Amino acid sequence: MRNISSKKGLRILNTFCVINVLAAIIVITIHFQSAQPEKEDGLNHLARCDINYTVNYVENSIFPDDLPANLAYLMSFIEDIEVENRLGLEFAFPVNLSYSYSYKETLVIKLIRSFDRNNRPVVFEETFFSEDKIETITTETFAKSETYRINPHEYIKIYWNFINEQFVQMQRRDVSVERPLNFAAELKLEFTYQIRSPEIGVNQTVVRAVIIPLSSEVFNVELTGLPVLELGNRITDTRRLSLPMVIFLSIWFVTGISGFFYSLNKLVSEPDLYKRELKRILKKYADEIIICEKPADLSVYQLINLSQFSELLKFALTLGIVILCLPGDEETVFYTISEGCVYQYTLTKD
Repeated sequence: MRNISSKKGLRILNTFCVINVLAAIIVITIHFQSAQPEKEDGLNHLARCDINYTVNYVENSIFPDDLPANLAYLMSFIEDIEVENRLGLEFAFPVNLSYSYSYKETLVIKLIRSFDRNNRPVVFEETFFSEDKIETITTETFAKSETYRINPHEYIKIYWNFINEQFVQMQRRDVSVERPLNFAAELKLEFTYQIRSPEIGVNQTVVRAVIIPLSSEVFNVELTGLPVLELGNRITDTRRLSLPMVIFLSIWFVTGISGFFYSLNKLVSEPDLYKRELKRILKKYADEIIICEKPADLSVYQLINLSQFSELLKFALTLGIVILCLPGDEETVFYTISEGCVYQYTLTKD
C-alpha cells in the first residue's frame, strides 16, 4: 500500500508540474511578444571535413593481409593507398547553398639543408592530377564523400628522374658544390571546398590535405587542416524583458521543469545505479559509441586507464575517432585506440 500511495503521489506531482510548466510557457510567450524586439548575431552553422586512409601492402610472406594499426609504413611493401574525404554540413535551418570542390595531387621536391622541415626551400612543384566540381542545393544537412586510390611509386619514379637529370645537368654545366645535394620528396593530396550562401552570409573555404613522404623507406602519413569549422552567423530575433520579470519567470519555469523531471525520474528510473549510468551514457553518446559483441585482443597496445568517461569522450572527439564499448553484467569497458595505445574507462557496479 505504501508503494502504491507513493506512486500515486508522484503521478499527482508530475501532473501538477506539467500544468505549471505550460502556464509558465504561456506567460513567458505573452511577455515575450509584448517586449521590445532587437537583432542579435549567433553562430549556428558548422562544417566537418574528415579524412580516412587505408594503406594496402603487396602480397608478401612478412605481413598479414591486415596491417597492424598505428605503425609506421614501409614504402617497399606498398601496393597503393586509398584516401577518402568526407564533408558534412549542418545548418540551423534549410538554406540555399552552392559549393565548389577541388582535389589536387601535387609532387613537391625540397632541398634538405636542415632537420627543420619548414626550412627546406621548394625546388620543384607540379600538380599531376586535379578534379573540380560545382553544385547548388537547398538543404539543412549535407554530406559528400570522395575516394581516391594513390600509387606512390608512380611519383617516386618522377622523383628519381628529377634526381638523375639534376646530376646530369650539374656535370654538363660544370657546376661544382662542396658536397652532393640532398633532396626530399612528398606527395600532397589537397581537398578544398568553397562553401557559399548569401542567405546566411557564409563564404568559407575548407582546406584539408594528406602528405605522404616519398624519399624515405619508413614514413607516416600526415593530415593537415581543421576537421571542424564554424561557417558563420545567422540573424536571430530576440526580445528584451525587464530584469525582475526575467528572474520571476525563470524561477517559475525552472521549479516546474525540475519537479516534472524529478517525479518522472522516480517513476521510471532504474533502481540499479550501474545500469542507470550505463543506459545514460549509451543513449546520450550513441553517435560516438560502437558496441562490440566480443572482446578484442588489446595485449599488443599500451594500456592507459582514465578515471572519467568525459576524459575518454574529449580525447575521441578531438581525434575524430569512435569509442568502442564492451558491456557486461558487473562492469562495462569503454576504450579507443590511437598511436599504439589503448585509452580505457571502466564503469563498474561498485
